[in-house]
Amino acid sequence: MRFKWVILFFIVMASVSSCREETYEPPFIQMYAPYENTVACTGDTLQVSGSVSSAVPLTYIKIVLLTSTYIQACPALTINPNTENYSISNEYVLSNTALESGVYYLYIEAGNGYGASTRYIKLFVSGIPKKSRSLIVFCHEKANDDVKIYKVDSLLNFSLFKQLPDDFQEGAVNSQDQLIYSMGCYEGNLYSIDAAGGNVVDQVNAIIDPPFPYFESLYWGNNLLIVGFYDGRIEGYYGNGNLKFVYSVDNCRLHHVNYDGTYLLSVLEYYTGGMFFTGAIYGNSGLLKDMVYGDYNVVDLFRASGNDVVMFCNKDTQPCVRTLNTYSMIITLIKNLPAGTISGVTQIDSDRYLISHSDGLLVYSFDNNACSEIGSATSFGDVVYDETDDIVYLSEGKNIEAYAYPAGTHIGSVTLPDSVKDLKILYNR
Repeated sequence: MRFKWVILFFIVMASVSSCREETYEPPFIQMYAPYENTVACTGDTLQVSGSVSSAVPLTYIKIVLLTSTYIQACPALTINPNTENYSISNEYVLSNTALESGVYYLYIEAGNGYGASTRYIKLFVSGIPKKSRSLIVFCHEKANDDVKIYKVDSLLNFSLFKQLPDDFQEGAVNSQDQLIYSMGCYEGNLYSIDAAGGNVVDQVNAIIDPPFPYFESLYWGNNLLIVGFYDGRIEGYYGNGNLKFVYSVDNCRLHHVNYDGTYLLSVLEYYTGGMFFTGAIYGNSGLLKDMVYGDYNVVDLFRASGNDVVMFCNKDTQPCVRTLNTYSMIITLIKNLPAGTISGVTQIDSDRYLISHSDGLLVYSFDNNACSEIGSATSFGDVVYDETDDIVYLSEGKNIEAYAYPAGTHIGSVTLPDSVKDLKILYNR
């Protein structure tokens, strides 16, 4: 009887062994070109050569450029060999004209259905120098009930770029995709306009529902167009117009936003109006981390350093600087500015911010928590900074004033036919 059990054991083991799925090692990749630490320029064509071997047919080979933080920077090239051995001899174009100078990695991945292998080749890429193309000025006159978008050059000459029907709420510029956005309020649509030819390439139509507005806020940054609607919806679009997300915050609308790549740093208005909160919304999920009520008006807010967000606020005639810690969600008053009113704020670099104040142009340093006046500006309103030409543009009424930075020297002024409602800089990338 024991002998029978031994025979049965070996039969079962043989059966189990025969049913076991065969496994194979991942492919082996050997690269010959480009060499490690190769220097290239935006627009260059890389000659990519190497060999990939596998015990079973290869299902794919992928070649793609990654940033130093391993984010895709150019379109991927995918090859489907369907053979055990493959010699790579391909061209890969650094086609992204928005690449900045720095360290990148050419990433090669090969799979065979049982596993994948990867190789990284370090490259130094020189990007196309960033240059400003024009100051984009959004104008609107209620009497005419239309929007006029002007381009202003560095000599303060202006030309009409585009005329649109109905009203205006806010504008934005996407230099990466060379698009200009104009958004209405009650009747005006949200238009996506080709920055070269002026053709409307996409639009979101406003639903007219008096006495309520349709659109509330608009922002472009970190490769995302964010649209706040009066009914509380928040929509995010890629530069190509594809919808990425639709979010909402209970009982609130997105009054103003700055996207730092992780959070939608938001000024939220309670749906009945008059009450404002500062909050952080996760960009990937739409979840509200928290929001904090304040009895002040947040003119603008920016990610400053670490967990700190710097906020520029007005309260009666006492403007101030506060910080929001996005870890603890605590807001702290850190500096009172000279008495008056803040009309606009623009970021100079990771430390400094330029403030259009009723008493002139102020530069605030976050690192030093210090503020100083530059030049002798007498007007105040919307303000933008051209980082390539070091020019500050300031608007009030129909006038635009230009100042050299950091001296604050007045360069000149121009008067447009219509009232200026928004200013943006269009760069070449």
